[in-house]
Amino acid sequence: MERGHSMEFVGNYNDVEISVTAWKDNKTVIMASTFAGEKPLGKVMRYDKKIKNRVEITWPHIIEEYNKHMGGVDLLDSIIARHKILMRSKKWYMRIFFHLLDLVIVNAWLLHKRVETDKKSENKKYLMNLQEFKSEVASCLCKMGYKQNAKRGRPSNISIEQMFQTKRCKRDCPIRSM
Repeated sequence: MERGHSMEFVGNYNDVEISVTAWKDNKTVIMASTFAGEKPLGKVMRYDKKIKNRVEITWPHIIEEYNKHMGGVDLLDSIIARHKILMRSKKWYMRIFFHLLDLVIVNAWLLHKRVETDKKSENKKYLMNLQEFKSEVASCLCKMGYKQNAKRGRPSNISIEQMFQTKRCKRDCPIRSM
């Protein structure tokens, strides 16, 4: 393919059209999307090494949309790369799981930052950095199902007597003696 040439293949999965577009720039770029496709074609200026000048080539709509909105994806990738979960595994699905966990946590942290900075209050002490946010999420997940109102100290005499009664009942059970 010469530079600027593109091809599109459209498939349908669960009544959702998926467009896969291949575009030749310096190298072939392949993108899949349910949002945009090849049409309408646009024009873009690129530098050509052979003639050492800028030339105008066509590019698909999906590439234009990606370049317009790629800042958020690159930001997310850079944050994940800096604060990655450092658990190694030879299983490919565990690596995907840890990456998705990183993705979810960073997205939640970005939402937390947006909500806390949008608040009009002067009390900005709730704005956490990513490490604090991750440790808070981890501690909340560890406490899931844990009773907060468990009694501390020695048990009372009544509860000890009830414990002995249940033990006697289990010991004297006729089914066990058979």
